[in-house]
Amino acid sequence: MELNCYKINPTGNVTLIVEGAVPVEQQAALAAELMKRDTEAEQVGFLSKPQRFGSAAALRMMGGEFCGNAAISAAALVMDSHGAKNGEKASVRLEISGADEPLNVETVKLSDGLYSGTLSMPLPTACFDCELMSFGERTVLPMVRLPGISHIIVHDEIGVDKAERVIRDWCRQTDSEALGLMFTDDENGLLRPLVYVEETDSLVWESSCASGSVAVCAYRAMKSGTAQELRLRQPGGVLSVSADYSNGVLWGVKLSGRAEIVGRYSLETVEAT
Repeated sequence: MELNCYKINPTGNVTLIVEGAVPVEQQAALAAELMKRDTEAEQVGFLSKPQRFGSAAALRMMGGEFCGNAAISAAALVMDSHGAKNGEKASVRLEISGADEPLNVETVKLSDGLYSGTLSMPLPTACFDCELMSFGERTVLPMVRLPGISHIIVHDEIGVDKAERVIRDWCRQTDSEALGLMFTDDENGLLRPLVYVEETDSLVWESSCASGSVAVCAYRAMKSGTAQELRLRQPGGVLSVSADYSNGVLWGVKLSGRAEIVGRYSLETVEAT
């Protein structure tokens, strides 16, 4: 079976999107192989036909997690496949792993292969101080759970070397499908994301992390009791995120970023028998 694979750069978080019907049970192995072939790739998603009327496509990430950067990338692919012209705008409705309902990505073609996208992200399912154990030591850090992925917000409580040693165990301790450690510098608006996906056993210092940006913004809103608008500078660029918070309720979180389609190639896979 021949499939198309697209290489997309959403704010440095290089994403490979495989277009075509790949059985879910084969996706993790294929994703791991693709990331070995392309060392710039930080994650892999699978784009297929949608199940619901009105959706343009269905996107499943390699570990079944939710990813905002991949959503913007998939929306860019949909517009590009329809021959969008520079300046053209569209609301691209996608079914995305980790999200219970289809989401609309407000997408604009900026130039050849380059798109911007804004979407309302799934709300956190929980936000709390989490007790974690590592090497016999107890650490308490804020955790924000999102559909399909959890994020722990770190300032200077642990170093980056320790983070790589503990993240797999913390993923198991917190019963998470995927876990991010979001190293934040609130004063300077900096974010450095480390993400582990259990299904593929992939550990990546990502160039940007959309769901991690949402977690940081939502946490600040809930902690301060006020709405937040942040521009988070990450190794690959800036993601803009806003949280609508009032009367003790987080009403919504929006994310904006860019995605550039940088390559395409064909894959041959062996069909399961």
